[in-house]
Amino acid sequence: AVVSTQSTGALALAVCLYWLLGAAWADLSDGNAFLGYHHFAGVDIMDKEYPEVFFFACVGGLVIAFISRAICERMTIISHLIVCGVVTGLIWPIVVHWVWSSKGWLMVGTETDSGQATYLDNA
Repeated sequence: AVVSTQSTGALALAVCLYWLLGAAWADLSDGNAFLGYHHFAGVDIMDKEYPEVFFFACVGGLVIAFISRAICERMTIISHLIVCGVVTGLIWPIVVHWVWSSKGWLMVGTETDSGQATYLDNA
């Protein structure tokens, strides 16, 4: 029961924090090389951007599922939720912006496959 409670709480927290903060910091259409800065709490998200926000929120939930299995019974539920909040509200959105945004510093000078899952350096 504890494992399912922590997992469900972590997923709910992940989606909420990604919607509030992560969508802005992972902004694929604007920002600088390090961070996006528009769309906090979903403000001014265009219709074509909703699938991107949903996709990256779900993948953020998957990241939390992996972390959750590693730390689930080794931490209290509050500590677990704090780790999940930091990962999905701060770390994951910044990595998304770096890799998938046209302005992200890891995207500049790279080529992707058709699904944009693999990045190849042109160096």
